[in-house]
Amino acid sequence: MKQSIFEILTNEALTSSVYRMTLEGDTSAITAPGQFVNIRLEGKFLRRPISVCDWVENTVTLLYKVVGGGTDWLSRCTPGQALDALSGLGNGFDVATRGETTLLAGGGIGAALTAVPGSSAVYKGGIISYTNWVKANVLHVPQALLDTVGAVSAPVAEAMAKGAREILQADVAVSVTGLAGPGGDEYGNPVGTVFLGYSDEKETVFREFHFQGDRDAVRSQALKEALKLVLEKA
Repeated sequence: MKQSIFEILTNEALTSSVYRMTLEGDTSAITAPGQFVNIRLEGKFLRRPISVCDWVENTVTLLYKVVGGGTDWLSRCTPGQALDALSGLGNGFDVATRGETTLLAGGGIGAALTAVPGSSAVYKGGIISYTNWVKANVLHVPQALLDTVGAVSAPVAEAMAKGAREILQADVAVSVTGLAGPGGDEYGNPVGTVFLGYSDEKETVFREFHFQGDRDAVRSQALKEALKLVLEKA
């Protein structure tokens, strides 16, 4: 754990209540995404723990949802503002030990939808199929597809969407499978390759994208296109 003063570089809204903040400062205590930093808030006795989404030397990206006075204050902070933070807290997770390139996992679509009041009337739920085992055993993606074309492919995206719709007994379902980095996969897909799947009772289709930017940029673009696809088709 290390106490440092960080400067806000960006603080942007991803949805009406979900924000992404980038800080500049001493990140030497941060060792893995999934850790958190404890930020001192103006007028509050207790610090607020905020999850680490990504980090490089001297820069850390945080994701948080506005759920009360503390995070509301944080959402109104502006670039150039200084924050007192304790960093390097929690164990986080090491994606390198998974033996796979980081996939677009994390439930971003569900987070975006459930951030809207009243979403429970139309949103049943989601399945985070981070590994091929979950794709095959939960979403019922044929193992042959995973073995021959890989997880990041059009057929798998379609199978994921169809499987999710059937399991959740939903009218429509959308899936995302792609590569956010740090490298491509063994099937020749470069970083930024994303396949979206969409399924309803009439059709199951896919969309292919090749996004530019870092991991956050790829995930953000994938989320926006997934929501656009649902609006277009549903």
